[in-house]
Amino acid sequence: MFEAVGCTECHIPEMSLESRQFVEPNPLNPPGTFNDVTQSFVFDMTMQGEGRRLEQAAGGGAVVRAYTDLKRHNLCDLPDDPDPIQHFCNEQLVQGRPDQDGRPGTEFFLTRKLWDVGSSAPYGHRGDLTTIAEAILAHGGEARVARDTFDALPFVD
Repeated sequence: MFEAVGCTECHIPEMSLESRQFVEPNPLNPPGTFNDVTQSFVFDMTMQGEGRRLEQAAGGGAVVRAYTDLKRHNLCDLPDDPDPIQHFCNEQLVQGRPDQDGRPGTEFFLTRKLWDVGSSAPYGHRGDLTTIAEAILAHGGEARVARDTFDALPFVD
């Protein structure tokens, strides 16, 4: 049902990593962050570390079942849309890089991981949504079609 509604377009059930190793510092670190190789560390994310571990994948990789695409999406309808969904549109803190027009991104949000959704309430970026259904119904913008599909489901679904 989750896939049929369209939630998996952003909340991807699983991602594959080419390596099981967590390495710091790594080549993706921006200059000026953690780049001191004298303090580097490495561990296997499928065998070491606290809490849940990643699944091993063939070829030395790992599987992450986080239900996210780790991308930022616009969750705001346009103000002139009929019945616009604007719940996430009042954030004052910039949520990422400026958009293509150079405006600060206050309507773009990183896709929330859902691997702990059953025990992570409250929901929403301000923690002001109390149920999963309420959080889904607050989605607009890029998620509007999935939200409307969910809203049209029979109550038992």
